[in-house]
Amino acid sequence: MIFKRFVLFLLALQFSQAYALEILNAEGCSEKIGNGGNYISESNGRLSGKCQGNAIAPKLEGGAVIFAVPAEKSLVEKLSNTRKSISNYASINDNKQVNDRVELTFANPKIKFGKTYELNFKLKVFPDSDITNQSFYLLQIWQAPQYSPIFGLRMKRGSSDQAAFMIRNPENSIAGKNLVNVKLSPQWKNFKVNFQINSDMQGKIIISENNKEVLNWKGALGYPEDSNIEPNFRLKFGVYKYQEPSKNFRIAYKDINFKQTNSLFD
Repeated sequence: MIFKRFVLFLLALQFSQAYALEILNAEGCSEKIGNGGNYISESNGRLSGKCQGNAIAPKLEGGAVIFAVPAEKSLVEKLSNTRKSISNYASINDNKQVNDRVELTFANPKIKFGKTYELNFKLKVFPDSDITNQSFYLLQIWQAPQYSPIFGLRMKRGSSDQAAFMIRNPENSIAGKNLVNVKLSPQWKNFKVNFQINSDMQGKIIISENNKEVLNWKGALGYPEDSNIEPNFRLKFGVYKYQEPSKNFRIAYKDINFKQTNSLFD
């Protein structure tokens, strides 16, 4: 009996360690999704990391996940008078053509047609985060690689705290369509997003901010091409943007939970 309890204790300990909050292999975070910077979440298990451009791997501070794209060092700092830096100068220039990205992607639950999902999270923007000259994504759902995100939370151009939840469909395939504006801040904002995507690419979205409903929407969501009958959606969060090398961007998420739930849309 004592041995059995000891074995059960070890199994429980192993499970709790496997799902403790941590970032795995931060130094390996790269353009290959899941290669490093992976987040082990208590509620959703393993989330795959991806980094490119000037972004650095996500890190944890007090239970929050920090996503940062720091300002690029000056050319003098980069070269630092070493042969190695000079030999890498071409790759530095090439890197400027790559978007900045530091994101985590949910593996579970899988997003399926006709099912209802709920995403809960808290989000803040650090005071030292610069005003962007480009809009950029803080949250996004991808339908397929050939399309821009069909749903997302996007920071507005010319702002450091004005964002909007947006969608795309064939009528709004380029810039997308903003559904509701939200103001972010250095204080935590609590969001809940309920959504459903049907096989005819009609969608329904309910969004609450700090426990107050701010959006109840339905309409065309995504692209109904025959090649995408089977859903292959990916839900990601973090920072995804065009490069602005002289600027610093830093946001944080915490209490992130994504789950399938009972339908709110019947």
